[in-house]
Amino acid sequence: MKTEKRSANLLPDSFAPNNLRLRELVGMIVESFDAHKAERITVLDMRGVVDFLDAMVIASGTSLLHNRTLAEHMLKEVAGRGILPFAVQEELEADWVAVDYGPVIVHIFLDPVRNHYNLEDLWVEAERYDIGLPGQVR
Repeated sequence: MKTEKRSANLLPDSFAPNNLRLRELVGMIVESFDAHKAERITVLDMRGVVDFLDAMVIASGTSLLHNRTLAEHMLKEVAGRGILPFAVQEELEADWVAVDYGPVIVHIFLDPVRNHYNLEDLWVEAERYDIGLPGQVR
């Protein structure tokens, strides 16, 4: 897990420095989650781990309604920049919400479900970036 100086868009400077499209998409997702009070935001750099995915963004909501709110705002804000998902889970008010942007998969969990599936440890080979926010320890 890396802890380092972050640029203004909340992503560490070392995350995908040569892939601006990936940085932009992941940055928009992370910023949306930050703005809407997501907890435990983590980015996994999947490049070199699997050949079908560049990054995974994982965040926790505090309730089913919060999960839906996080998903709806993220979808709207990213679509406002002209990027539409390939697939969106039908039910957004759930304990696990998944959104597929092709090279980036987004997971929004309630903590008990996140802890059960533990995707961060499942993909231990991936470079992990815990997005700490001012005043928070992650």
